Amino acid sequence: MLLYGSTVPAIPDAWPRLINWSRHVQMSAFMLTPAIFGIYWYLLRVPTL
Repeated sequence: MLLYGSTVPAIPDAWPRLINWSRHVQMSAFMLTPAIFGIYWYLLRVPTL
């Protein structure tokens, strides 16, 4: 009962943290994709110059 009582409040507390983390990961990936694409394009262009 003590273990059950201590784990129940952690479950609703973890949901906003998980949602914020997934949103942060999506925004980071959205922001980093053009940079990664730009670096990749630059590395492809360098041997031709």
